[in-house]
Amino acid sequence: MKKNILIIEIVIIVFCLFMAGFMYFTQNNQKTNKQTEEKNNSHLSPATFTVVTSGEGLYADTYENDRYIYKGKNPNNYIKFNDELWRIISFESDGTIKIIATTPVKNKMFNDSRGSDYYKEGDYCYGAFFGECNAYGQTTYKNIDDNHEYSTGMLNYSYPNLTVHEGITENSDINKYLNGSYYKSLSAEAKKLISNHKFYIGGHYDPNQTYINGGAYDKTYATYMEYYESQRRAEEAITWTGKIGLPSKIDIIDSVAGDENKECADWFNDECAQASYLDKDDVYWLITPNTNQEDVLIYEDESIEETSSDYELDAYPVVYLKNNLVLLGKGTKNEPFEIK
Repeated sequence: MKKNILIIEIVIIVFCLFMAGFMYFTQNNQKTNKQTEEKNNSHLSPATFTVVTSGEGLYADTYENDRYIYKGKNPNNYIKFNDELWRIISFESDGTIKIIATTPVKNKMFNDSRGSDYYKEGDYCYGAFFGECNAYGQTTYKNIDDNHEYSTGMLNYSYPNLTVHEGITENSDINKYLNGSYYKSLSAEAKKLISNHKFYIGGHYDPNQTYINGGAYDKTYATYMEYYESQRRAEEAITWTGKIGLPSKIDIIDSVAGDENKECADWFNDECAQASYLDKDDVYWLITPNTNQEDVLIYEDESIEETSSDYELDAYPVVYLKNNLVLLGKGTKNEPFEIK
């Protein structure tokens, strides 16, 4: 009898040791898998994602080192932010993540500061030639060639020797709304994730028109890559720092899959739109002003157009998420990336 009891006790001890070992192995295996998943999905090393050179997906930026861009009609770049679906535009070289809302703010003017009082000192439009403003935010900028500082209510590159007026002393109306009422409507957690970041708000580059240096640019001899690089330089020449902006012309061009996207810098047509997830049915504002007029660029009907700043159009907010974040998930619409 005692022998049977001893055998039972030994069996119980062995079983308990086995179960303890099994649970330890399982927990450590789960921990290892989770760490591996977090490592593979961390934006701190975007190269650990699958980087492609054709079709839809994440591309290495050929213009800026350590920057990665999502391209294509429907890449897996969905991310959950503010308990909503947004999409990742790019992993920036400074570690931040640029994202855009999938649901627009409806019927917003870019700016309605027009009329006879636009020369009023201190007003947003002070110094604008045509009485209308196309600058997204308060800023000064420097002429690339002679390094003189210029500041004007209209971001116009046709006059490199422009006499400086009071300048852009206020933000545009859409800027005030997005960084005011709209920002306040975000959750406390979402606000903590947003970086106060530099947005490029320089103008649309047209190779048929005078550029910043005042010299003619002959479209006949320019390559598509030169068009693209010129647009990048034009946008980056002027910056505004804040929390919420809008997509730029370069964001639209970069979203087109394949090397053909550089051609879209010169002429964005239906073929470009069909290869871009930023192609939408509604008409929406871009952050990019036109260079030689007071208009603002918009996305409309599979093309990049320009219009007066006082129209009521849709706006898709853009923010930069802080660095040192970890993303988990697949990036699909049903299983978007989540921030951990």
